[in-house]
Amino acid sequence: MLAGAHGWQAFWIILFSVIADIVLIPAYIVLGKKNKRFLWIAKNGDWQGLATKHPLLAKAYDITHSLFFATVIVYPAVIILSLPKLAFAAYLSHIAIDIFSHKEEWAIKIFYPFKFKINGFSDVWAWPVYFMAISWMVLLAIILLIK
Repeated sequence: MLAGAHGWQAFWIILFSVIADIVLIPAYIVLGKKNKRFLWIAKNGDWQGLATKHPLLAKAYDITHSLFFATVIVYPAVIILSLPKLAFAAYLSHIAIDIFSHKEEWAIKIFYPFKFKINGFSDVWAWPVYFMAISWMVLLAIILLIK
C-alpha cells in the first residue's frame, strides 16, 4: 500500500490506518494505570467488560468503526486536505480487518447508528502482546513479499 508513497504521504497513510482506534488511546493508558501495569500498558484481560462500564467510550469506538464516519468525516477530510487517497483506503482496510478480528463486546457496528453487529472469528486484539507482535511481523513479511 505504501509503494510509491514518500515522506508526508506515507505518514498520512499510516496515520489513517490506525486513526479509527484513536479514541482508545486514553482508555489504554487509564486501564494500564488503574491496573498498575508496567508503563501503564493495559493487558488484554483489562479490556473485558470495558464497553459496559464505559458506554461513551464504546459508542465512540462504534462511531469511528462505521461506514457512516468513514464517508461523512474521513473521506471529506482526505479530499478537503488534499491527502493521498490511499489514506482513505488505509482507514477502510482497518475497519475491514477489525470486522474479522473482533467479536461480542467489540464486534463492529459497520452501519452505525444501527445496532446491527458483525461478529468476527476471534478477538485478535485480546491475544497476548508477543503473539500480536508475531502476527504483525508475519503480515509485514507478506506485504513485503507481495511488493
